[in-house]
Amino acid sequence: MQSFEPILENCVIKTLDDRWKVKLADFEDEGPTWIVYLPGTAVLESKASRLSFVPGQDVGFPVSMRPRDLSFRHSPNFFERWAQGRVEEELSDHYGRGIYSDAINRTSRVGMKEFRVGKTFLDYLSRNFKKPISYDDQKYLEKFKEHAPEGHWG
Repeated sequence: MQSFEPILENCVIKTLDDRWKVKLADFEDEGPTWIVYLPGTAVLESKASRLSFVPGQDVGFPVSMRPRDLSFRHSPNFFERWAQGRVEEELSDHYGRGIYSDAINRTSRVGMKEFRVGKTFLDYLSRNFKKPISYDDQKYLEKFKEHAPEGHWG
């Protein structure tokens, strides 16, 4: 159990950055659970509900070590889902095992880079847009800017 935390921390720093932190949660989800979070990003209830954040809690997501695998509870917030996807893919590479998604009953292959496209949330969102990005496409992408905490857009 203890040896997983430094691996998780390393994957978080490598795929996100050193502003993100990892802590052992005070609950379990079929095994020990860690919270990957971005300190100082808690939002008020009015904004939280609109963007699918948990009011008063820092942006982040849980990672649970179950008896046979790792478990990720996916957030409905686009930014958290992007950050979590980057860590999932990095852990998959580290362990040499695909990531099983119970939502779609599929295991991704090792080396997958759906979320590790570019370095920023904006890079990820704009990955399928024709470059240079048109004015209309920029306006569309701007709708997602408020999902990212300050300093994490692009």
